[in-house]
Amino acid sequence: YEEGNLILSVSNNYKGDLKYYNNIFLTTKEIDREEHGIGLINVIDIINKYEGIYDINIDNDQFTFTTIISV
Repeated sequence: YEEGNLILSVSNNYKGDLKYYNNIFLTTKEIDREEHGIGLINVIDIINKYEGIYDINIDNDQFTFTTIISV
């Protein structure tokens, strides 16, 4: 929390290629594929609802999602 803003950043390592279609990241899980892959879409919907901003950075096999929401 900084200057009236909630700042959240989450990083995760990955192997292989990230898959996406129409600017939506697809799951790379091999097991129970139908149960994975919608979490980030839900998070982005909430960020947009509260007029926040977000950034996705992919670098050196690390996926980082950062958001800022005014509170």
